[in-house]
Amino acid sequence: MRLALVILLLLAGAPAGTAAAATFHDPRGDAGGAPDITTVTALVTRSALRVSIETAAAPAWRGAVARLLIDVDGDARRDITYRVGVDHRRVTREAEGDEDPTTASAELTGSRLTFTVPLAELGGVARIGFSVETQHGDAEDRAPNAITPWPLVLRSTTVRFSPARPAHGRLFTVTGGTDCVARVGGVRLQGACGWLVPRTAKGKVLVVTITVVDLRRTYRLRIV
Repeated sequence: MRLALVILLLLAGAPAGTAAAATFHDPRGDAGGAPDITTVTALVTRSALRVSIETAAAPAWRGAVARLLIDVDGDARRDITYRVGVDHRRVTREAEGDEDPTTASAELTGSRLTFTVPLAELGGVARIGFSVETQHGDAEDRAPNAITPWPLVLRSTTVRFSPARPAHGRLFTVTGGTDCVARVGGVRLQGACGWLVPRTAKGKVLVVTITVVDLRRTYRLRIV
């Protein structure tokens, strides 16, 4: 599905953007009068996606429009359109034609515009594809120029056990998920994604259930 975050810029002052975990580039001189995108950086924090658009010249942002387009894998019924007007703190969100509250925001400093989108509003997906656009009148610039958007991982889907096999009388932990529950013989162990395996459990099966992104997974591991 596609999510569009639209920023209508009125050149209100804002703090600087953030450093990036991933960097992408776009050719200069292909904007035709719109803000000329040169570098796009993306940073995923525990709670938000931050995408910064660096352009060739700061004055080009005056009266311009910028878009952050996010392709999200999943149920088409969850399609969301964000519309953020940077008109002295005016922010709106549209979903299926209705306007809903949002905490998404945009900051402009010099030639850099930074979007901040709460991960919670992206539906808990693990990966996205994204692109950015700038527009001024009939002129526009899009990055990447290819139809395929840039890929970006929001959350890890890799589950890791430590140690690889649970051992009786020892601590056993799991990473890569949340809401962890462990049981031996139907009895729930005390702990949150980390448990002390009972000394008497050798040879029994440890049943671990965790949430990975938005899926509930169950693992059955023989205790050594």
